[in-house]
Amino acid sequence: MNSAYCLVGAFWDGKPATNELPDIEPFDATAGATSSADSLFDLVCRCRYLRLSDLLSCDSEQELDGLLDGLSGSENVYIALDWQPRSLNPAIADFFSLRERQTLYELKSKLPSCHITLMAGGPLCRSAGIRRMTMPWLIQMAEEFEAYLLAREVRFDAFGFPLVPSSCYASIVPGEMLPYTHRRSRLCVDASRAAICFFMSDRRIYPRFENLFDEIDGYRSYGAVVVPDLTVTADMDLPWQGLIMLLNQLFGAVLAINGIKIIANTRCGSPASKRYLEAIPKGVLCASGSLGCGVLSSKTDYGFLSKLLLLMPSASLIYGKRDPIAFGQFSTMGIPVKRYPDIHTRSVSASRNKSVA
Repeated sequence: MNSAYCLVGAFWDGKPATNELPDIEPFDATAGATSSADSLFDLVCRCRYLRLSDLLSCDSEQELDGLLDGLSGSENVYIALDWQPRSLNPAIADFFSLRERQTLYELKSKLPSCHITLMAGGPLCRSAGIRRMTMPWLIQMAEEFEAYLLAREVRFDAFGFPLVPSSCYASIVPGEMLPYTHRRSRLCVDASRAAICFFMSDRRIYPRFENLFDEIDGYRSYGAVVVPDLTVTADMDLPWQGLIMLLNQLFGAVLAINGIKIIANTRCGSPASKRYLEAIPKGVLCASGSLGCGVLSSKTDYGFLSKLLLLMPSASLIYGKRDPIAFGQFSTMGIPVKRYPDIHTRSVSASRNKSVA
């Protein structure tokens, strides 16, 4: 994965995992935190615990090693389940299970002389709270959005993705497409005909998720909103691809249930992740961002087209550069396409026109 993405939770991606989780041990009051001084209990067996939320919040090897300081000489090391998702959503559950098994494998590798297992959380090991911009923080937002939608009787598919009716999607092709950061710029000619998109860095998108409920009304003056574009790549762990695609679609569903027209985003990762697009109704407007993507080099590369054939959109909206091969494939299959220049290109063009005038 490109390190320039700076994705929340990237540290654990691709790490090996145990095949299964051990039984959860009951809370052990004799176990101390990693920084605890030795006590009389340690004369029998030196036991220490690490909070799972702290492990999952690590974003570097140095941070993880810092958590493991003080564990040398321990016989038992518990991963305390101080926090775990309450949702039964399959996408969230699959992702959380993988990360649990990865932390277990990592600790067994780093502490080969210790017995590593899971322990039920207790009053002595409760987390002080989930930190922002961490993996547990992303999961909590997914749970919050899901609970909001369930309370409003939105149904979900077998993979845990919201089923938003086609009537909630925009039916008119937008006159222009602007990233959220430029929604109030002079380049927005007519907000009622403009679509707001999130084809930008993840670090700029995360705050929109965090503040969604406070910012909903700000989207109402625009013609439509493209479902967000948090990064999903083919080399990410498949359950992580699922969680990120779920977050993107949950955001769109929250807007839709509040009467804001949305446009589906075709962003996915590996071929297996296309199954997470199945919750999107066929025949609706779909959008894709081409910034940072290479153009197709072969007319027999049908990766992009296969996503559209799954959705059979009423039109494909492309934000960014034109891909001659992809556009030719769309034309052959009878899929209408409209391209919108990216904001940088539009800004340069506007400045040149102003200079000429």
